[in-house]
Amino acid sequence: MSCWWDIDFSVIGPELAGEQDQFIEKTMAEMRFEGGAKLFHYVEIVAGLPGYRVIHASRNYYGEPAIEELITRFPNLTFIGSLHSDSTYEHYTLFYGRGGQATFTEHAIPENQMSIGENYVDWLARVMNDAQADHEPQPDLLPDWV
Repeated sequence: MSCWWDIDFSVIGPELAGEQDQFIEKTMAEMRFEGGAKLFHYVEIVAGLPGYRVIHASRNYYGEPAIEELITRFPNLTFIGSLHSDSTYEHYTLFYGRGGQATFTEHAIPENQMSIGENYVDWLARVMNDAQADHEPQPDLLPDWV
């Protein structure tokens, strides 16, 4: 059984501009651990400007070590993002990296927020129908808790 990790993060720093920029899809897809395994099995640059990138990456197993290795290799860049595995959707990890050091914090989604209640589904359906009908908001459709 595999365990895929999705890693979504932003990177900021002067190394993300000009010829020294190594944060392009092709280069990131070729990065490897010391033992030869790829850091990421999939890489997509979601958005980018000189000095800034938003990246989605994934790999089979070892998501946290992969992002930690990336942070260690680029101490002049600042990283911030999240990662989660397909085996535990109710848990996720936030991370921050600066100066080559990574900090990880584990989080969980409370069980009572894992599903949408029937009342909310009904309310959402009414709001969507209203929006499609005349594009005018109807205050009486808003739930009491808004």
